Amino acid sequence: MENVIGPLMTDLELYTVLDTERYPSLAECVSLYERGEALAARAVFADAARKMLNPVRFFTHSLREEKPVLDGPLLAKAERAIRHEMVSCRIPHRFDGAVDWYHNPTENGYKEWTWQLSRHEELVNLSRAYRATGDEKYATACAELLTSWIRQAVRPDYTTPGYLTLAWRTIECGIRMGLMWPEIIHTFVNSTAFDDNLIVDYFKSVYEHAVRVQNAFTTGNWIMHELNGLGQSGIYYPIFKDSAAWIELAFSRMEHELVEEQLYPDGSQYEISTSYHGVILHHVTEIIEVAQIYGIPVPVRLFGAIEQMVMHYVRITHANKKMPHPNDGGGFDFRKEILKSGGCFPENEIFRWAISDGKEGREPEFKSVFLEYGGHALLRRDWSFESSAYMDVGPLGRFHQHEDKLNVTIASSERVLLCEADTYAYDTSKMREYCISSRGHNVINVNKSEQKRLPTYKWEREMLSVKANATAHFGADVDWVEGVYDEQFGDGSVSAVHRRRLIMLKNPKVGGPLYIVVDRLFSDTVNEYEAMWHFDVKDAKIEGNRLVTGEITQIILGDIGEMRIAIGETEPVVQGWICRSTAQHSEEAIPTLLHTVTGDRVRTVNIFSLHGAEGTPIADARLDGERLTISYLSGGVDVVELA
Repeated sequence: MENVIGPLMTDLELYTVLDTERYPSLAECVSLYERGEALAARAVFADAARKMLNPVRFFTHSLREEKPVLDGPLLAKAERAIRHEMVSCRIPHRFDGAVDWYHNPTENGYKEWTWQLSRHEELVNLSRAYRATGDEKYATACAELLTSWIRQAVRPDYTTPGYLTLAWRTIECGIRMGLMWPEIIHTFVNSTAFDDNLIVDYFKSVYEHAVRVQNAFTTGNWIMHELNGLGQSGIYYPIFKDSAAWIELAFSRMEHELVEEQLYPDGSQYEISTSYHGVILHHVTEIIEVAQIYGIPVPVRLFGAIEQMVMHYVRITHANKKMPHPNDGGGFDFRKEILKSGGCFPENEIFRWAISDGKEGREPEFKSVFLEYGGHALLRRDWSFESSAYMDVGPLGRFHQHEDKLNVTIASSERVLLCEADTYAYDTSKMREYCISSRGHNVINVNKSEQKRLPTYKWEREMLSVKANATAHFGADVDWVEGVYDEQFGDGSVSAVHRRRLIMLKNPKVGGPLYIVVDRLFSDTVNEYEAMWHFDVKDAKIEGNRLVTGEITQIILGDIGEMRIAIGETEPVVQGWICRSTAQHSEEAIPTLLHTVTGDRVRTVNIFSLHGAEGTPIADARLDGERLTISYLSGGVDVVELA
């Protein structure tokens, strides 16, 4: 592609794909062009395109702000974009001269920087500053950047797979088409900075985007980016003959993906990631609102699928009102997600309850939940959000997989106290590897070998109808869920089975709910079992068989073995960290209890007590076979049957 500039589509090719029946004036574009009057033909097209766009209608969408407030952060973003100081993946870089859209300034060649630069968030910041101020300098800067991208980022051959290229991955195509470019063009449609030449090149590129994604559809959440962009292009730009076909394809394929391909019967999306579950919801509900604004019918079956997906957030929200973190997911407030997507269902009383903080609607009748296909289990006593425990007992998931089956996290109303490493930038660093490995979760390794499902994993559509290998029971005094890990550890030479039961004692004699994790390990040989417990706390110390912190105490019974605390270690392996975002260098050292036991048959019982500065109310705990007896400092005893 050396010395080639975009767009590759010629003027004549553009004019032949226009809907001249709907826009009769465009019929003369071909004749003007063939008579050598190319500029006149461009003027006719640009005039029709400008008249076609409807900024007033466009900005009635709930996610579009017609008149943003020019606050300090927005002004700073727009001004640095003018200076060509671009930020991608939260990493800034200032270009001397023109922006090189293929550049990568990161220390370890982090590919997402270059890919996400072409999502054009910086151009949207300029458009918002323009709408806030009317200052043409923002229009001029945006026009210059958009022109430079269209000319530099020449589209690949239409047969190129969707995940290849630096600027034309189909996920970026969908994001530009659905999230970024429509806001840009509807903002600057009447600005002199967006002259006839840029208008022509813009619509050529839009058409190239549409053909690109249709020839390279992917799967998972990516296809929803692609379909949202394709469908919105059809709705906003009826100037093309194919516009109606783009809309029909987008909605029919979205319907097929949600009803037939991507959802388990319990509403879990097949990536088993709370974040990417939300990505799909955002794209589907966004284009539904666009269609409703522009009078386009929406397939009825879509609404049932997305209502089930929204309810998924209610079912598995932690006590801190945020999502758990399976498979690159979590960390966001479930109320905000319901507010974004639940607007499609104004009559849903549970959604109203959630977004109003209980002031309206009605709270769910269920308390603890176990989603028997996706494998999410959330134990809660009630809807006071005082505490909760989450356990992942489900399948690996189709994409974004973490090796973390049987992982447990426990949250207070403030935050997740028994945490995990969460997720990290999608690079090739040791920290990324740690976050997706068993070591970054509260599971058990065998002879230093970690869970390794992915090497032998192959997704089959039939997996959607397979229930997780787990059971649950919700009773008056005790709720529990139990799962099994009987798959590969390490290279497969290690043979062991891990059975874990998470128990919630709802109403102990003293204090709030207690959470008990019973681990049973079976093998024909003697092994070393190392359990990892990550805590998002400032202080932690070992006192006998206890890990003591200012907010949560862990008491270990059964096979005690050896215990030590790892904090911010990098050798011999990475251990004792939490990552606060998907940005590079977002890691923070935290105390992680490493509990090692040797044997062929092992049982450990872990009691987790959440408390204030006064410490745990538990005085003592002892085992008698399968009976756990807990005694309290203020008197009183609780007895829990473990099996």
